[in-house]
Amino acid sequence: MSKRIQPLSTLLLFLSLSVNVSANSESSSSQQLKSNIELSDYRDYADYLNLPIDEYYKFVSAYGINNKSSHLPNFIDIQNHPAFLSLLNSDKDESVPKTLVKEVEQLFDTNKKIFAEYMGWSLDRLKFTQTRFSELTRVVDGLAPVTKRKSTSSIKKPDDETDALVVVANKEIIKQTSSASFTNLTPTILNFAINSNNGLGGTFTVKFKTNTGVYGEQQWYANRFSAYPVKNIVCKSEQCGPSSI
Repeated sequence: MSKRIQPLSTLLLFLSLSVNVSANSESSSSQQLKSNIELSDYRDYADYLNLPIDEYYKFVSAYGINNKSSHLPNFIDIQNHPAFLSLLNSDKDESVPKTLVKEVEQLFDTNKKIFAEYMGWSLDRLKFTQTRFSELTRVVDGLAPVTKRKSTSSIKKPDDETDALVVVANKEIIKQTSSASFTNLTPTILNFAINSNNGLGGTFTVKFKTNTGVYGEQQWYANRFSAYPVKNIVCKSEQCGPSSI
């Protein structure tokens, strides 16, 4: 078998557009994956996830939001849900009701429950497999040449051509968001990720700023089911100081 590394997002895109299907191991670190596994095609990915090929197809096809297969469950269309749009449009409003944030968070939780039922798994097993899958995606796409994607966000364009989103918020919201709490910035981050990679999400950079300073940047991972930071926030600017995170 050829061991030429291919971006996982490329294979997922193919699956999200074309797959119609009917209807277990300890987690490895990124470094272990890089040094111990050469991944080349879907069989390698299925093996890492401890899934039979047909179950692997079933699992990954659910991630493509453009996949209109009649075999998929009726996921909530979160990106077009009124609560999501309200939260997305109020990302710089400091007075966003906590009930609205909670409502959108529950939409993601509901989709995960639908996903678990679709797979015939417990929620714990789904979360475990999703964790391995997100790690696999980050590592494989990091090893392969990745086409740079430009922001389609209306908030602010990145300072350079890297795959990054710049968000401006107050200090407290940045702290909560960059520590993986679901906040009114989460929909903005997820929307950027989904819109910039054919609906598949992936790894990208979020640059956090306030109106009076720079907090730094952080690696994030997002797909149709979640958005969360991969690493701690890093400050790379002279403007960062005692007030930075």
